[in-house]
Amino acid sequence: MALKPFSRIRGALEVRSSAVNGTPNGTLYVDNATTTGQLVGTGPTTNDTTTGGVTLAAAKIINGVYAHTPTAACNDQMDTAANIVAAIPDCRVGSQFEFYLRNKAAGAYTITVTTNTGITLDGTMTVAQANTRFFVGVVTAIGATPTVTIFSMGSQAH
Repeated sequence: MALKPFSRIRGALEVRSSAVNGTPNGTLYVDNATTTGQLVGTGPTTNDTTTGGVTLAAAKIINGVYAHTPTAACNDQMDTAANIVAAIPDCRVGSQFEFYLRNKAAGAYTITVTTNTGITLDGTMTVAQANTRFFVGVVTAIGATPTVTIFSMGSQAH
């Protein structure tokens, strides 16, 4: 089996899909390791002109771009882990998603991402004016007390 390179991970990636009773089923092969599950696809683009802080709702951030235009420094609060887990189809421990948070403020106003119930933040959580920060979320527990860790992966000026 020849594996093809994939830019998001080191190593190689091959995705094979089949349907079981009409339900898509995928198998992910990475460097000869196999994991079966759902690969969460593309998501929404949200342009939010709310002048202050907002809640980064699961349905608006999972694999999406969230552009916020505040008129002062503000805190954007993550949605709860329970809401994020509920928004991911066939969610399981290890499910991952990504999102971008873009700061479109006209002035030198910083957006700070803050936590919520069941959320752990890891890394720099500020987004300066005219910058976009990339985040990866990983589901670390499901069930009665779901948890999600949000990793900051860096930012880019625009």
